[in-house]
Amino acid sequence: MILYKVKPYILFESFNKQNILFQCLIISIIIVISFMIDPKELRVGNFVKCITHLPIGYFHPTLLYSEVMEIRGESIETTVSTHKYKEIAPIELTKDILLNSGGFSLSDNEITFSENDLRTPILYILLNNGEFYLSINNQCRINNPITSVHHFQNIYYDIMGKEIEIKIPENPI
Repeated sequence: MILYKVKPYILFESFNKQNILFQCLIISIIIVISFMIDPKELRVGNFVKCITHLPIGYFHPTLLYSEVMEIRGESIETTVSTHKYKEIAPIELTKDILLNSGGFSLSDNEITFSENDLRTPILYILLNNGEFYLSINNQCRINNPITSVHHFQNIYYDIMGKEIEIKIPENPI
């Protein structure tokens, strides 16, 4: 028996090879519907997951991490290839990604980003109930959670005026 898990609430069971391809198609559709990124949210340099269909013999599409290189009307060019907007998904923001991308942990629930080597914090990322929230100079807290890497990249750029060097995990192939 093969078990596919797409989001914590959806499980598919398969007992034979004949319906695996159908289930993989359903999983692909759910991934696209659940995770599509609004094209207005993207900038060159953002990191996203791209739905990539591997050669015959593989039973499911793979989500590869990729950087946006060019934004076009109907598609985007990434470091993997050209994709339609429905074929890209956000990368979930994690504490490890924040720390590996230059964040400094003040506590289990607080990560700071500084503008210089003096470690004078400017951005505070607060972890609350598994969600990340932004605080500027530890005074103004924004109540909408930051859920994805590309959202964090855009916020960082808007506040700091420069790109952040994001370090994401290796592609899962």
